[in-house]
Amino acid sequence: MVRRRSVIGGVGTVAALRFWGTQADWDSDDEVQEVPQPEVKSDGVHRQGSWLDLDQAKVEQAIHEEVNKAREWPLEWSQRLARVARYHSWDMAKRSYVGHESPEGTTVDDRYARFRVPCSGGENIFQTWAFTKTENAEGESVWLESERDIAKSTVEMWMDSEGHRENLLNKNYSAEGIGVWWIPDQRYGGVRVFITQNFC
Repeated sequence: MVRRRSVIGGVGTVAALRFWGTQADWDSDDEVQEVPQPEVKSDGVHRQGSWLDLDQAKVEQAIHEEVNKAREWPLEWSQRLARVARYHSWDMAKRSYVGHESPEGTTVDDRYARFRVPCSGGENIFQTWAFTKTENAEGESVWLESERDIAKSTVEMWMDSEGHRENLLNKNYSAEGIGVWWIPDQRYGGVRVFITQNFC
């Protein structure tokens, strides 16, 4: 069975961005909400070339690199935005939803405020599968099994969606953070991968 991937329209403020402080201020660790770290649980049998080999930070960095290949002006990496993004990906994975709003109605702006992000920015999200069959932007069956595979597929899907592409290429944004979280998919095998991209 091939699963369709979820691409929810990008949310963003294109004009009237508000910036307070410098990039260094954004990335300060002072009073920043903590983000959970992944726990690796398995059946005790490690299989070479399995999801247990994936590195969360490498997936995030690979997506950042692929995004900057698509842009005319590269985005700076913001650790604070990455925390916001990772938190939202973790929350979507933990509670099995895909959306810019949480089940309680928490929005992008609410998350920026919670993590003290000093701007009004935007967000792209994406959910896919790795180590099992899924579909690419052309509807072809593909198999994602590395950090780079996930990164290329994510940016390809965002670029194939008008709202996501607008956010990704927006010249008003100067920084981004990527957050990735995955959970084993007991029903289909492989893992469900949740990806959030936040901008300032």
